[in-house]
Order: sequence, then C-alpha cells, then structure tokens
Amino acid sequence: MMTGESIVAPYPAQLLNWAGNRAGGVRRLFDDTSGRPGKAVFETNLLHRLEAWAGSIASGPGGVPRILLLVGGPGNGKTEAIESTVAWLDVSLGAGGKLASELKKSFFPPEGTAVPRLVRVDTSGLGPDARALGLSIVQDASAVVGAAGKQAAQLLLDELDAVQGAGPGEAYLCCVNRGVLDDALIEAIDTEREGARRLLEAVTRSVSLAPDAPSCWPLAGFADVAVWPMDAESLLLTPAAGGDEPARSLLRTALDDQLWPVPGSCLGGPSCPFCGSRERLAREREETSLLQILRWFEVASGKRWSFRDLFSLVSYLLAGHRVSPRA
Repeated sequence: MMTGESIVAPYPAQLLNWAGNRAGGVRRLFDDTSGRPGKAVFETNLLHRLEAWAGSIASGPGGVPRILLLVGGPGNGKTEAIESTVAWLDVSLGAGGKLASELKKSFFPPEGTAVPRLVRVDTSGLGPDARALGLSIVQDASAVVGAAGKQAAQLLLDELDAVQGAGPGEAYLCCVNRGVLDDALIEAIDTEREGARRLLEAVTRSVSLAPDAPSCWPLAGFADVAVWPMDAESLLLTPAAGGDEPARSLLRTALDDQLWPVPGSCLGGPSCPFCGSRERLAREREETSLLQILRWFEVASGKRWSFRDLFSLVSYLLAGHRVSPRA
C-alpha cells in the first residue's frame, strides 16, 4: 500500500503496461486507447521525412515520391508513422480531420468484418483547397484478407504494378517486413515480372546495411519511390533535424518526477527500490551511461533496439516483472 499522495501518481505501477506483452506492446491504427506508452510520439528521422513529404505531395505532383515503402518488423513504430503522416496530410490539405475520419471507417469496420488489407481514400472534396489525390494504405503487407487465395508477396506485386501505372494522382503507403519483400522479389523473378523485379532489387539493396547501399529516399533509379529501413535506424542517435535521441526522450518520459510519488512518501520510504531506481537513472551521468551501453550493443551485434524493445526494457528496469497468476 502507498500513502494518499502516492496513490495519485501513475508510476511505477503503470510502467508495467509498457512491456511488449502488455498494453504498450501493440498499437492499433487510429485507436487512441492502445499501445502508446507515455502518451507521446517520439521524433525520428523517418517522421521528419514523412512530415516534409506530406506537405509536398499535398501541394501537387512533381518531384515528390508517391510510393512509400516502410521496411521493418513489429515494434518499429509503423503505426505511429502512418497516423502521423495522415495527420500531417490532413493539415496540408485543409481537410479539418476528415481524412483521418474517412480512413478510420475502414480500419474500424462493423463487428464481425475484417479490416481490409488495403484501404484507399480520395482526398478531393475533403477540404476547400484539397487536391485530387488517391491515397492507398497497407498497414501490414503480410495480411491476406480478401486475397482469394493469393499470397502476401503476390498481393504486394499486384499493388506495386497498379500504383506505378496509375499516374501522379495516386499515392501508396505500405509497411512491409523483409520476409514479404524477399518473397515478392522471388515471385517476380519466377513469374518474369521484369519491372517489379528491377524495383524490388533496388529496394532490397537500398535497405541493406552495406556501406555502398544506394539512396533510398528517393530510391536510386526510381524517382517516384521512397523507401525507409525502419529496422536499421538507430533510436539511440540524434535525428538529423536535431533534438534528443528517441531513446533518451522515451527514458525521460518514464522518469518524469511529476508522474512518480514524492520521494519517501510510499511505505518503502527512502529505501523504496522503485523510487531509488528512478532517482539514479534521472541523473545525467547514469542516464547517458545506460544509453551508451545500449548503443554499444547495437554496434557489436549489428541489431537495433526497436521501440517495443525499449519500452519493455524501461518497464523491467523501473517496475520489475510481474508474473501473471496461473489459471
């Protein structure tokens, strides 16, 4: 039990839900009640690029990629990227929230109806100055809802062929993992779809970790395409546009003293292990040392900490691990 003052403080108890196997692990598109620990969106290089892209494509075609492929697995912030892009595009089009409302209808269908793999909305008429733009969104390219027996890789190829042939009035935003990307490339080779093969080979090279990887934004040789390797971007490095590292912002959100009990006010008093951990990690030297260790791991292993990884780590460090009771 805690004192009256401590009961009001949401942390450390709510930090348990930051773990990847709890509420903080998965965010559903346009669902404000799901998966956003800390109630904050942490800025990344990708979000800065998407914000600039939304403003550019809303003003008209020409010189702006209209096919965006966000490459990465679970927990890399794909849902936040889509939501943020829709919000920025809505503002740029002067749609007054109508763009998000239209998309939400499809992503929240009536009970018993599956969310479609691809959701398309026409922006013309959503605002007084909105240009005619068809926006198609694939939140998860591994989905095969309504596919009539087709595999995810085949659906991706069909979508890429369709949007490439559609002209400048169509935009396509797709989140795809490397497995589906590789399967699609193999399918394109096996079925002799030369245009798709060349595109996917360029995409695969651009998202590799090779030192000579070609430009991905825009994609080298494909001015209409932009690609971003979400699973290769380090959250422990400062974004090119400035500001704190995403991992540091995340950690500071968890350490915010306004969300914790006043030191010594809980029954643990000055010996409380939770408050003690918060106090130590809130010091600049300890905070920087922890982030440096996490970055060293990335350099040594070649792997990257995803948002879900970091949320789970912070949850464990500051709130511990609670074992669910057996049924």
